[in-house]
Amino acid sequence: MLASDDISVLSRAIDCAQRALSMQPNYEVRRIGGLLDDVQQAYARPCEAERVIDDHTLLFAKAVQLADASLHRHDRDRAQRYGRVITALLPDIQNDLLRALQIRNQTRPTP
Repeated sequence: MLASDDISVLSRAIDCAQRALSMQPNYEVRRIGGLLDDVQQAYARPCEAERVIDDHTLLFAKAVQLADASLHRHDRDRAQRYGRVITALLPDIQNDLLRALQIRNQTRPTP
């Protein structure tokens, strides 16, 4: 899997998570709608280098999706519950994004 694919998936997950944590639903359907599917596809792809997207990324994406769905239903209490999961996993996801950036920089040919 290309590190840039991981980077875009992780960046989008972090962006959607930050909106959910600020109790703002994502109105861009393509932004949140396919997030879990994209994470699952990235997880299923064979990986030549270190795997950046793994089980905790799947859990994070599902929590983000559920928090967003709760916000669309105006159920802030449930969104806050999912927000606790997001808050616990967010530092790990941010570290995964940094690792993906490092992998991309190491594998990219230098001029």
